[in-house]
Amino acid sequence: MRLSIIIPVYNVSDYIIPCLDSVVNQRFDDMECILVDDRGSDDSVAKAQRYIQNYHDNKISFKLIHHERNRGLSAARNTGVEAAIGEYILFLDSDDMLAENALQNLFHLIDLYGSVDIVQGIFSRNGTENAKHMLNKEYYIGNEAKDAYLYNDMCLTAWNKLIKSSIAKRISFIEGIINEDNPWSFLVFEHMNSLCVCHEVTYIYRITPNSIMNSPSYQERSIKSFMTIYDFIISEMESMKITRAYPLQKILNRYVFGFILMPKVDKATLAPTNNRLLQLYKLNMKYLSLRDFFVSIALYLPFPYNAKYSRLLKSILNRMCKLKIINYG
Repeated sequence: MRLSIIIPVYNVSDYIIPCLDSVVNQRFDDMECILVDDRGSDDSVAKAQRYIQNYHDNKISFKLIHHERNRGLSAARNTGVEAAIGEYILFLDSDDMLAENALQNLFHLIDLYGSVDIVQGIFSRNGTENAKHMLNKEYYIGNEAKDAYLYNDMCLTAWNKLIKSSIAKRISFIEGIINEDNPWSFLVFEHMNSLCVCHEVTYIYRITPNSIMNSPSYQERSIKSFMTIYDFIISEMESMKITRAYPLQKILNRYVFGFILMPKVDKATLAPTNNRLLQLYKLNMKYLSLRDFFVSIALYLPFPYNAKYSRLLKSILNRMCKLKIINYG
């Protein structure tokens, strides 16, 4: 079997059917679709079960695995990887969708270049705004592949990529944290040796109005999770002898800017975390060129870039100066 698609399912009643439709409508055979029930409180799993029961084609083999209790996204993905039998694995979040012909476009590069460790696609936000690769070539190998993967922000997600099952089964997602994709991506980096880049949109990333990511509790957990992620990435960078601070700086930017701009977070309760975060940021700034600094900021601004985000960037820089993180004229 060429592909295992892994879909964690948790409280996505409004989105699970379009997600499954996007899988079934792919012009691709020889795959399985593994749904992991992470014990939500709505009817998502019931809808998925009915969908599977009414599916009568032979091109997709569906599996539904039930957790005994809610364990989180990392655990659900780990469960799916353990059960997967495909040569490649693709993670699909249950409130997102595959773009039309996504699998055909991704596997075309494998057919073209042979056995490739990672095939990375482009995603579209809500089907309207397309992200852009910072990578121009289609095929990278060896150290060039590692650099391309590590320094391209789009690669630092688990979804929207084909990853060899032999790599995915050697690593796992850290459970109990938020933004688990970041440390997982560094583990992928350690084991990969080749990368293909698909310049077609292969994934529809949906920004939902009631997303938990917009809640104060999520934002606070996200900031606190950073310390675990930071320590993990530092350890991995040291073991892999990575000397450039740029990839780590991108992770730092995500949390520092988030903390500065999060009006809903009770910053007083996070003062110890905040103080360490700022110290880490100051420490790593000395390793970063001014050009890389502005590029890494730009990666976390919403797009398309316009005057509104120019003002946002200015406010971020002013705030960082007040916090004595950076100095600029």
